[in-house]
Amino acid sequence: MIELTNRLKSIALEIYSGESMADIGTDHGFLPIYLWQCGMCDKVIMTDVSRGSLSKAMADAEAAAPGQMFDFRLGNGLEVIGAEEVDDIVIAGMGGELIRDILAKDIVKTKTFKKFILQPRSRSGVLRQWLDVNGFGIAEESIVEEGPRVCEIITAVSLEYGGKDQKAAERIRKSYGEVTSMPEEVSEGFSEPVRLGEEPPDSIKWEVPYWVQNSDDEIVEKFVRDKIGRESEKLSGLSKGRIVNAAEFDRVKKGIKYLNELLDPVYVNGR
Repeated sequence: MIELTNRLKSIALEIYSGESMADIGTDHGFLPIYLWQCGMCDKVIMTDVSRGSLSKAMADAEAAAPGQMFDFRLGNGLEVIGAEEVDDIVIAGMGGELIRDILAKDIVKTKTFKKFILQPRSRSGVLRQWLDVNGFGIAEESIVEEGPRVCEIITAVSLEYGGKDQKAAERIRKSYGEVTSMPEEVSEGFSEPVRLGEEPPDSIKWEVPYWVQNSDDEIVEKFVRDKIGRESEKLSGLSKGRIVNAAEFDRVKKGIKYLNELLDPVYVNGR
């Protein structure tokens, strides 16, 4: 049986028994091979833009299940997957902007898949903002450690599902509770209302969304404190410049206050 890392285990937990899936940029192919081995998914598709990476997945599949005919496809993003061909799309280990571009290339086709499990290595805020603006709801998020890296896993569903299997899409949405678009304003626990719709894609409020405060997980606290440290370094650098960009200085300072309020709603700036 394939052994999964913490990151891949967390992604696997977002895929339900009986669903079909495609792993975009599969590389070694461990996740889809595991899902097939344990009987979770009868249909798995492994794709990669790199012939070398796809060859690694083929070798791993042959070692794990000799003679089993898996579906391997060489190509870019969702271009090699047909509309409605699978239930779940996994895109993991890429930058948030690249994941966004893959989803955006043919958004009509993208909205025919029922669920997306996305693990951006960077620029997660840009990805969240795009999902929100383009009619996707974030059903679940988790943060896991893998070695020195902290990994964010975003499960999203289209609120404007364009496939024929409307009942299945609705079942998936309801399995996470009521999945809706993000509220226009969140005030509780913050000194200033959080209005994500008014924030640019690179805002710290998209990068570390307000809903992380609902978790008491130590990894989440570490994640937020690491962000505070980085933003504090940025603020220090701005203050040492020969010409201080007052608007940028104020933006970063307010972002640090927001991050502290995620950990402690009664945080007072400068405490």
